[in-house]
Amino acid sequence: MRITQSHPSKQRAYWVLPNAREELKRTSLVPLNRLNISVKLRDALCKLGIHTVGDFVKLPASGVKERFGRDAFEFHRRVSGLGWQPLNAHNLEEPVQDHLYLDHSETDTDRLLFVVRRILIKLIRSMRDRYQLANQVEIRLRLDTRRDQIETLKTTKPTLDLIQWTELIRLRFETLNLNAGIREVHVRMSGVTADDEQLRVFRENPKRDTEAATRALDRLKAEFGEGTVVKAELREGHLPEASFRWLPLEKICLPSPKPGPAEERPLVRRILPKPTPLPYRQRHERNDGWLVKGVAAGPAIDTQGPLKVSGGWWVREVRRDYYFVQLQNDELLWIFFDRHRRKWFLHGEIA
Repeated sequence: MRITQSHPSKQRAYWVLPNAREELKRTSLVPLNRLNISVKLRDALCKLGIHTVGDFVKLPASGVKERFGRDAFEFHRRVSGLGWQPLNAHNLEEPVQDHLYLDHSETDTDRLLFVVRRILIKLIRSMRDRYQLANQVEIRLRLDTRRDQIETLKTTKPTLDLIQWTELIRLRFETLNLNAGIREVHVRMSGVTADDEQLRVFRENPKRDTEAATRALDRLKAEFGEGTVVKAELREGHLPEASFRWLPLEKICLPSPKPGPAEERPLVRRILPKPTPLPYRQRHERNDGWLVKGVAAGPAIDTQGPLKVSGGWWVREVRRDYYFVQLQNDELLWIFFDRHRRKWFLHGEIA
């Protein structure tokens, strides 16, 4: 079907085709000299007796790329129907903005600056979480007359310096001529993505204050003793409780955050300081229905294992069969059967 669109200066004709097969059939008849391709490529194809799109599509794609280059290869993919790409979705970020409703109509610019500063603190925190720097702040003041007064401030160099933004807003507020009180304050912050050098500032000056953490550590030691705060150090050991040891924590060193995507929430194995004995149960009995932690937690509904662990033969041999047990209340326990003592023990939980 052909549709003709009238225009005061010219007419345009459009073809509406029933399916993709018909479209490819008509496309194959288009001469190459009617397309916007390089003259060099067109002349080279003409020497090979290739004058239409259909002739060009018959060429092998790998040969086109090797002989005529990347651009010719991409053109070959488009006209053969293989170069079509779906729409690529982009995550839409909510604008960094916030507002505050005032209990009473405000006319004092000093008190108004204090209100705006409270909002700025939240917005700067949001910008920092996005690894962005602010280069513009828009303040919308809703007056008693229901009229909005908009003030826009920009910086030459993007920054998240609260003091700098507060000073700029203070200077702007000193020039305001308010003929009515203000009932609402809306603040919107725009920014740009920080470069590598600017991101280094985030790493070197994180939100976590290491000095404050060290002072808190000293207070804990002073009140409860030097061995109160400890850290785990990995060791070579066959048994789980021998694979690490506790050392006094002398200084807090907070690592730089390295966020990344996680398809699934990671599980954490919490090991008890000392395995806890469990009620007696024959090793060969079915674990379904076993009340490992009592009636309140419900019976065991699934068991995975055993994972055999042995060691310590040079002092006292240990042989254990470890199991993961899922309870009815979704708790996941890590238990083992001690072959020498013929007893069950709870060694940790998975959270």
